Amino acid sequence: SEKITHILENLPVEKPKHTIAFHLKDAKTPDEYVKKLQQLKKEDPKIIVESDINNLGYHFINDNRLENALAVLKMNIEFFPKSANTYDSYAEASLKNGNKADAIAYYRQALTVNPNFQSSINALKDLGEIVEQKPAIVIENSVLAGYVGKYELKKDFIITITLEAAGNLAAEATGQQKFDLFAESVTKFFVKAFEAQVEFHKNAQAKVESMTLYQGGQVMNCKKIE
Repeated sequence: SEKITHILENLPVEKPKHTIAFHLKDAKTPDEYVKKLQQLKKEDPKIIVESDINNLGYHFINDNRLENALAVLKMNIEFFPKSANTYDSYAEASLKNGNKADAIAYYRQALTVNPNFQSSINALKDLGEIVEQKPAIVIENSVLAGYVGKYELKKDFIITITLEAAGNLAAEATGQQKFDLFAESVTKFFVKAFEAQVEFHKNAQAKVESMTLYQGGQVMNCKKIE
C-alpha cells in the first residue's frame, strides 16, 4: 500500500542520513536498481528501510516507470518477507502493469502473511475474488483487563493498552492516535486500519509481563512497566 500508518513513525531511533532514493540516484534500469540494493544491503543494512523502498516503488508507479517499480518492490519482498505490505505493493504494481494474475497471487500472498490485512482484502474483492475472512473472536473482559497497562518499546516511547467501553482493547503509542485492537486468539491481536499485530506474554505466575509488536517485517519486544 502506498501509505501505511506506522506505529513506529515517531519512535526515536537512529535513521540513515539519506533515504534509499539518494543512494540509488545513479541507477537507471531495473537490473541496476536490484544490484545496487543488494550491494547496499551487504555494505550497510541500516540503509535498507522498508518504507523508503516502498515509497520509491510508488514514485516509479506514479511516474509510469513500472519495470523499475516492480524491480524495487520485488527486492522489498526479499528484504522484508514477513511484511504483508511488501506483497500488497508489488501486487498493485503488477496490476498497473496489466498482470492481473500476478496481482491476485501477490495479494493472496500478503494474506498468508497477515490474514487480516485490509488493503489486500479490499483489492481482491475489487478484482472479483472470493476472500474468506475469519472474524475477530470475542474475549471476556476479565481476560482483556489483564492486558491493560503501559509497555515500553524504547526510552520515552510507550504503548498504552486500554479496555474500551465497547469491550475491546485499544492501543495508543507516544505522540500518536489511539487505534482499536481485534482478537485473533486469546493472546494475539491485530489492527484493521494498517498492518500491525501485538501479542501478549505471561510469566510463570500467569501475569502479563510483556508484549511483542509485529510490524513492517520487524519483531519488537515491549516490557510492561505499569
